[in-house]
Amino acid sequence: TELSDLIPAAITLFVPGCSSYGVIYVSLVAPAFLSIKSCDEINKKGSNVDTMESKVNDASRFLRFWMIHALVTWVLDSFAPILAWVPFSTHVIWLLWAFLQLETTTRRIYGWFESEVEKPLDQTQTMQSVKRVIAALPSSVDSQKDSSSTEAQAEKSKKED
Repeated sequence: TELSDLIPAAITLFVPGCSSYGVIYVSLVAPAFLSIKSCDEINKKGSNVDTMESKVNDASRFLRFWMIHALVTWVLDSFAPILAWVPFSTHVIWLLWAFLQLETTTRRIYGWFESEVEKPLDQTQTMQSVKRVIAALPSSVDSQKDSSSTEAQAEKSKKED
């Protein structure tokens, strides 16, 4: 039932040139509707404590979703020039937004996000990944050492000849 609101957008996956409208629907319209619906449920009168707790949990789920939404939007916007050249990237983005709307996915990603924020910066998975990428990049110092050692080996071989 979580993805039943996405059926209208699913049609756009099969219509050429319209999948970007489906992405808008999946990433903004459907979550906004569900967020408003969950907030309205809290405001209804006649709710007892048991039902109120589930309604608050539902509303907090969508608050978490919007935090994840901001992060994913930033990442997708950063890679937009590259994604524009990738075939069917709009379809993959559509599926990503549909996947992020699942309650279990939202809770799992938000839990990871929360643990990253609580750790010291140098101990986060994000910073460790950045350090690994930087270490894998070629360095001008390494190339200077390589060129000087290559020159030294060339001179050594000339002397031996």
